[in-house]
Amino acid sequence: MPCAYRIRLGAGPFKVKFTIEYPEDRKPLPENARKPVRAFVVELADLDTMPHSVHIFLEQVAGQLWDNTAFIINPGHVLQAAAVSGDGTVADRAKLEPFIQSRLRNVAFQEYNQTYPHERWTLGFAGRPGGPDFYINTANNTLPHGPGGQKHHELTDDADPCFGKVVDGLAVIKDMMNRPVKRNLLVRRITIKKVEIVEPILQHDPHEYHELEQEEIDEAELKARQQTIPTSRNRQTNEEDEPEEVPEYINHDKGFNTQEIK
Repeated sequence: MPCAYRIRLGAGPFKVKFTIEYPEDRKPLPENARKPVRAFVVELADLDTMPHSVHIFLEQVAGQLWDNTAFIINPGHVLQAAAVSGDGTVADRAKLEPFIQSRLRNVAFQEYNQTYPHERWTLGFAGRPGGPDFYINTANNTLPHGPGGQKHHELTDDADPCFGKVVDGLAVIKDMMNRPVKRNLLVRRITIKKVEIVEPILQHDPHEYHELEQEEIDEAELKARQQTIPTSRNRQTNEEDEPEEVPEYINHDKGFNTQEIK
């Protein structure tokens, strides 16, 4: 049976635009000042490569389930988003309920394709079963997030679904990575204001492609990186700042020390 999105929108590849907002962006601006626009674009995997994961994510986006949620975790090798309130106007659990009611909380199985690994700047679903939390790989996580990479799960040969890659707005991602962190949590949540399927296909910035190619990591470097993942102790924060509490339903199994954030 053909995928619904192939019928409605064509064969793809599909691109999804994320518009984000920092807490300070919500403050009143001086007269004639322009509000900064912070956005990045993700190209999803081909429907023939990761059909289930891409379809689930597109349904979440089409249902506006990710609007006004947030990025909340940054242990140094991923930036993780979750179904929590982006600006504190509603309870965290209220953001999760629409995923549950729409039956879009998790993938049905840990879909994975060896041709689409967890390279730097790709997106993956967190947890077992994966979702709704997703993360951006800010390091090459091919080994730790691929098959057999996380031994603490019951089915150790499974992998996190990898289903997209950042293709525009990489500077925004890097800026997000540098926001204050404490105990692997962002001190202030980064709001996901809006997520939308972009049509027509956007043109790539050739400089972004060049930058991505230059940042590819070989296997030897990757093994060394896993032993030197930066911790929150290496990142400067105000000692008085404390991260917002993270709900119990958030997945904390992305290869970092879960004890640190409890």
